[in-house]
Amino acid sequence: MSKILSLIKTDFKNITRDEVLFFMPLLPIIVGLVYRFGVPPLRNALIEYIDLADYYGFLTGIGIIMVPTIFGWIIGFLLLDERDENVLAVITTTPLGKRKFLRYRFALSIVISVILSIMLILISGLTPLRLLWTLPVIILASMEAPLVTLFLASFASNKIEGLAIGKSTGIFLLGSFVPLFVESKIHLLGGLSPTYWVTQSYIASFNDPLWYVIYLAGGVIVHIALFLLLMRKFEKRIG
Repeated sequence: MSKILSLIKTDFKNITRDEVLFFMPLLPIIVGLVYRFGVPPLRNALIEYIDLADYYGFLTGIGIIMVPTIFGWIIGFLLLDERDENVLAVITTTPLGKRKFLRYRFALSIVISVILSIMLILISGLTPLRLLWTLPVIILASMEAPLVTLFLASFASNKIEGLAIGKSTGIFLLGSFVPLFVESKIHLLGGLSPTYWVTQSYIASFNDPLWYVIYLAGGVIVHIALFLLLMRKFEKRIG
């Protein structure tokens, strides 16, 4: 336990000394506030053309995805720094080992993502927080954090490249938007993107228990498959 606390303390110091990384954890709170104070007035302004309330579940689902994506960036940037400074090579020779170190990092990003996602839902107030239905979706979404981390660490050579590649991860959100434009179940093609399963399972949690389970199960399969592929790529990259 003392080793974990020491690692958390070190990571906290590394994050707070970097202005970009220090600001990132505040973004979910900011998004929640924007949702709470920005979306209802916008709904009133557009009510004659479209009722945004019909999309509150989708908007909240996007917010839930943003949280682990942000922490995936943070952990990914930390790994890039540590790789450049040969910290990972040193850790490999310690009793902690590379795999345990990565498991700690992934677990930390998932736990923080779950907590902040719950906070985002409560702050935004767009949809009710029903933990029995919502928590499984939040846990599924939190799996985005390790995926983003591995994506950055596998394809970026340094932190500068990491910033550029980090921006490109937004393309994975496209799958979530497919159902907005495709009414039939053809929109399942959006399932090639892991974020699709998060938004769809969250929306289904309010009105369709069967599809809720289907989307959750599909999401778990897709996330695990991508995790294994990216983990293999990452291990080849660092040796």
